[in-house]
Amino acid sequence: MTSIAIHRLFLLILTVTAFTVSAWAQDIQKLDPALGQLVGPDSKLERIATGFNKWTEGPVWTHAGTLLFAEIPANNIDLWIPGKGASVFIEI
Repeated sequence: MTSIAIHRLFLLILTVTAFTVSAWAQDIQKLDPALGQLVGPDSKLERIATGFNKWTEGPVWTHAGTLLFAEIPANNIDLWIPGKGASVFIEI
């Protein structure tokens, strides 16, 4: 193996390790100081639902206190209700 290949392999291992450790830590990284006005310093991430088709995106809170988000590969808009869980709201 050449030194360039060893260097690339090392960088790949380092990158994967960094992402894995970051995911386990569940720290909120505030890239803009203004976010401190919305998210408290001791806030933690919380998984509220699982079992979706690969990934979700675009969460938005409603005035009713529920959460809407897109389940992209399934072409669904899902609704999460506190204490009840998530279900399909709209099938696209």
